Amino acid sequence: MKFAEDIEDIKHNPTAEKLEQIRQRLKAEVLLDISEIRKEYGRAVDKYYREVKQPFGSKDFKKDIDQFIELIGHSMFSGEKTLLDEWAIKFLKANPNVLAESLREYVDSFKDILQNWDTFSQENDFSNETQYYWSYLVRKLS
Repeated sequence: MKFAEDIEDIKHNPTAEKLEQIRQRLKAEVLLDISEIRKEYGRAVDKYYREVKQPFGSKDFKKDIDQFIELIGHSMFSGEKTLLDEWAIKFLKANPNVLAESLREYVDSFKDILQNWDTFSQENDFSNETQYYWSYLVRKLS
């Protein structure tokens, strides 16, 4: 039976056993697939930055901030901090001249974002989940 058919069956004839069976299948098949897809997405983004276009380098503070936002978005979708570790931390520490300003200026900007989170998140349509990534960048780049 397909998931949709199983779920439809449960809606008409719910039992604890059927619910547990579906939960186990979801855990084993669907969630595993999603996890793997997210990891593959992260690998694809990393490959893009390595082979096509490295982030940053515009020498424009606002565009650099946009790059951080993009990296945070990619990290959220991949479900890992690996992209931030590689491209927003290691890469920038090894190549500080690609930024328009010093890392300190960006960290201060991130701190301002966190202090004014409600306003910033509403203006930029950010979920509260992204706050974790901004905090992570502040800790790692400070």
